[in-house]
Amino acid sequence: MSTHHGNLAALDAQSGAVRWRRDLGGFGDALAVADGQLYVASSDAQTPQCRLRALDAANGTPRWSWSSQPCSRLLVGVADGLAYLTTAGVIDATGSTHEPARVMALDADTGRQRWSVHIDSPNAQVSAPVVAARTVYVTTSAELVALAVADGSVRWRVSLDGGSVSPPVIHGSLVHVVRAWGYGESAMYAFDAQSGQQRWVSEVREVEAFHAPVVAADAVVVVSQDAQVRGLDHRTGRQRWVRAFGTNDPALPPAPAFSSGTTVYVRLAGKLLALDAMTGRTRWTNPNPTPGDPLGANDDVVYLADTSGVISAIGAP
Repeated sequence: MSTHHGNLAALDAQSGAVRWRRDLGGFGDALAVADGQLYVASSDAQTPQCRLRALDAANGTPRWSWSSQPCSRLLVGVADGLAYLTTAGVIDATGSTHEPARVMALDADTGRQRWSVHIDSPNAQVSAPVVAARTVYVTTSAELVALAVADGSVRWRVSLDGGSVSPPVIHGSLVHVVRAWGYGESAMYAFDAQSGQQRWVSEVREVEAFHAPVVAADAVVVVSQDAQVRGLDHRTGRQRWVRAFGTNDPALPPAPAFSSGTTVYVRLAGKLLALDAMTGRTRWTNPNPTPGDPLGANDDVVYLADTSGVISAIGAP
């Protein structure tokens, strides 16, 4: 599925044939699928306004639509019959915030709003929501926040001020984030998902905080700017393995890693790599992958989308 230039398309995973297509009328920010329903978050930089649409995943038939107060970006996650949204705020040229960042919950069947809360964020940005154990987790540039799914009340918050913070990822009973600051300084943190208590912190140099770390099996995997991939034990933070893949082009920062089963996929140094999450061993390499950001992987087939809207399926050589 693609939201390039305001167009949404569903493709057959085996053949690439278009099953259905819709015009969104705005740039797509995020997609989510749950219980046969597709959720499409889009924004319009001219308005600025954000919109969430729910469609039948099988045929693209619209089910409901919801529009927000002014916002600059909309992200979505779905769990237990609710669609959870984060809206980035609007800041003008003088640095004044016209609309704060928010987290909200909508009924997945009807689009009716259940609750909405402001999130304090120095730059009015907030990550995509991650939901687990009746808790919504988000990050800003300064902290990690856990909200109750029932009403959006704050369960706990942890300050990570100074630098930038990645979106969170949940693995078992732990929440993992990357914090980056200074020149090449970065670290992985693990917090107890119920209490917010810090469990461990591990230095991982030159890892940017744009993307969430990847979890697969019992490992948490991060990719650094200097073309190194590290696998940490998610319970202790101990480094299990590290692989170096030459020099990455600084003009082409590493694409976000992603996983399927016990395999981690990384597009790095001009190659697409499939690595064993537990050992770092290379399972296969594609030396000339189609440029593009990952859409996901299934049965050892990787789907990539380039900037022109072309979708490619790449398997083991």
